[in-house]
Amino acid sequence: MGFAVTGLRGGVGRRTNIVRPNDFWHSLIDGEQMDPLGRRLPTNSPRTLTLVVNNRCNLACRHCYLQVDKLADTELSLEEWGLVAHRMASAVETDAVSVTGKEVFLGEKGISILETLSSAFHAVASAPRLGLISNGTLAHRWLDRILPLQLDYFDISIDGDQPEHDANRGRGAFAAMARNLPPLKERFGDRLFANLTLQKRNLPALDRAFRKLSALGFSTIGIGFYQPQPYTDPALALAAEDFERFFSTLRALATAPLDRPLTLLMELDLTNLQAQQAFLRSGWFDPAAVFEDSRRDLIQELRFPNGLTCQFRLDFWPSLISRSARLTPEGLYLTAEDTLNTRLYPLATLGSIREFGGDILALHQAACQHPRLQAVWTNYVKREWPLLRVALLESGAIDETAPTASPQPETSQTLFTK
Repeated sequence: MGFAVTGLRGGVGRRTNIVRPNDFWHSLIDGEQMDPLGRRLPTNSPRTLTLVVNNRCNLACRHCYLQVDKLADTELSLEEWGLVAHRMASAVETDAVSVTGKEVFLGEKGISILETLSSAFHAVASAPRLGLISNGTLAHRWLDRILPLQLDYFDISIDGDQPEHDANRGRGAFAAMARNLPPLKERFGDRLFANLTLQKRNLPALDRAFRKLSALGFSTIGIGFYQPQPYTDPALALAAEDFERFFSTLRALATAPLDRPLTLLMELDLTNLQAQQAFLRSGWFDPAAVFEDSRRDLIQELRFPNGLTCQFRLDFWPSLISRSARLTPEGLYLTAEDTLNTRLYPLATLGSIREFGGDILALHQAACQHPRLQAVWTNYVKREWPLLRVALLESGAIDETAPTASPQPETSQTLFTK
């Protein structure tokens, strides 16, 4: 799901030939393929699990969705996180575990949890990959403990060049982040990613942002899209014309001279349907360039002579805790679709890790039976899929003669059969 939810997950996986254009379209528009989609969604564990280790931060970002007045319960202890870590190490169907927080490195607990996870995962040959998301400003406090960690990726949230970044995160935030980059870049190399959330303030300066981040040593920049919540800054919200402007900016960048090769990885999923629709209508969408990578994500990749690579990670249906799920600081389990509005967490939770003694895999299996998943699927069928199909038609990728069958709301007994 969106980068705000899971981070870049180490970028795009190895290219495979599993998905051919005809297979891809049949999976989208053919009723016989779509009807049983729900039955294929539950798995023994989520493909990506995000662990939120705290709800505190040293910054006060205007677009941050992690605003929780009061946790529903006490935070998990380090011992409880240890139980989660050792159980996740055996989750062979999970590709990646992403550690985040409001800020992972505020206080010692975050780095201790990372050490516990790293130790548990690297004792098992088939354990998931492990990475983190941070604002980067506090990494210097824990460098002696970060650098030895066997992390597979390290994401730093950056809103652009210094003026745009500081306007959103506070004066001095860019300089505090930038001073920590050299040792992190030396340690992680191309596994150090910039994670940029596109919003109203940084959209006009994107070209400068890309060049600045490239000069700082980032070879891959992830781009997500700001999704305003009732408690975040509405002035940063993107209008329909802003999405059009963004894809026009990309087109100009594809022909502009670059100092060094640059990869832009864009997340286009149901957490921001408007961005997904704009992409389909922009002329960028090329179904012949879609493939499934080794991490089972649908990817469109386009390479340009100036060294620019544009990668689009495409999700056209709900995760329903199959592709992505989240564990909050107090141990609540959520679908990716329910991640962004923290005020609704108590209503949307699928269960608590404490009810299962730290056994995250048992919690996941129980969550597969939860009525909330049926509600997410039904909303997709009734509201989101029709809008997506219209955008696909308008893109010219499919024609009016394509089958009109849509995925059907299924009963919970059918939807969640293991």
